[in-house]
Amino acid sequence: MLGYGASSRVEIKDEILTSPSATDNYQLSWLSAWMNQMSLNHELPEKFFLHGHSYGGYISSLFACAHPDRIAALFLNSAIGAEPEPQCEYDPLDVRLSSSHKGPPPHLIQQFWKMNWEANRTPIDVVRVLPDCLVSRLQEFAINEDMECYPKRHRDVVRRYYNCMFRLGPSGTEKALTATFKFGCFPHHCLKEPDRLGNKKLPFPIAFCYGDQDWLGTTGADDIVRGNKFYESGISQLFILEGSDHVTYIDNPDILTEYMIGFFN
Repeated sequence: MLGYGASSRVEIKDEILTSPSATDNYQLSWLSAWMNQMSLNHELPEKFFLHGHSYGGYISSLFACAHPDRIAALFLNSAIGAEPEPQCEYDPLDVRLSSSHKGPPPHLIQQFWKMNWEANRTPIDVVRVLPDCLVSRLQEFAINEDMECYPKRHRDVVRRYYNCMFRLGPSGTEKALTATFKFGCFPHHCLKEPDRLGNKKLPFPIAFCYGDQDWLGTTGADDIVRGNKFYESGISQLFILEGSDHVTYIDNPDILTEYMIGFFN
């Protein structure tokens, strides 16, 4: 994604970041330009399978809705943006941060993250103000905790990615997350709306996959899948991945791959 890893850093005008729709259009513009260039270079066919994880799933959905003729099938892996903000009387933050057996974090920590989110400070912004030595320790802890069973070469790739994220500096595209989503990652413009993936005339099948311990709910995704024209034939599906939280590709990559290949086949 533009502005992440070792990719180019960009500046985005404030008038874009204060408008969810303008931010979505900006994100869609660079992805469309990249896809078109890949096709011109004969590195991408005119019609292809598309997959995205988390916020990447949301951006992939924007592309699929804008260019439905180019999509053979869409697989969304723990994608944010499909679940509307609940209207019932409960604290959604407690629910969404309780996917592990540890339960939700203390109230003060919740308020800390909410304050930063509403000030358009992302978690990456918060980490950047920490001393380099502490950032390095946090990186190592995260890599060793999440990728304990992975080969060293895989952990080294993730380590290089983290180093690029923090050493190359911030990018305006990081702010797109707080511009597009309310605290708790509830979208301003939900993917289940009829002008998005809720469009029953979309000419491609859609699959969602979430971990059984994911902090994201699946109600919106289930509505999208059931409303898709390929649902009745058993192609469009909602998968639940056992033994996994939000980072499905790390927690249970083999079964996730089976789901994806089966769906695309």
